Amino acid sequence: MGWKDWPYWLKGGIILGSVFSLLSLFLWAIPYNFINALLGNKLELFFGIPALLSMITGLGHIDIGSGKMDIIAGITFSLLSFIIYFIPGSLIGWIYGKIKSKSQK
Repeated sequence: MGWKDWPYWLKGGIILGSVFSLLSLFLWAIPYNFINALLGNKLELFFGIPALLSMITGLGHIDIGSGKMDIIAGITFSLLSFIIYFIPGSLIGWIYGKIKSKSQK
């Protein structure tokens, strides 16, 4: 069963979850001061919930002041970003699939 055979909700969830998971890995690798200067406070809009859940689970250490985190916190942050953004991605894919199936009739 190839990518073309997958339902749209699964494709949407994987795409959006992967995008935000990769972005969270870039956030972990790039210095916080550079990202903060580039994006300002818009960063918390997209990654506030995964960062909060990473701190609540206690897996790894995140230093809020410098934005540094250890490897376990980075992996947890990336995984939680994937899970959290998989849900809206699958909803968007499901809606797209419904619209596309109606237009084919």
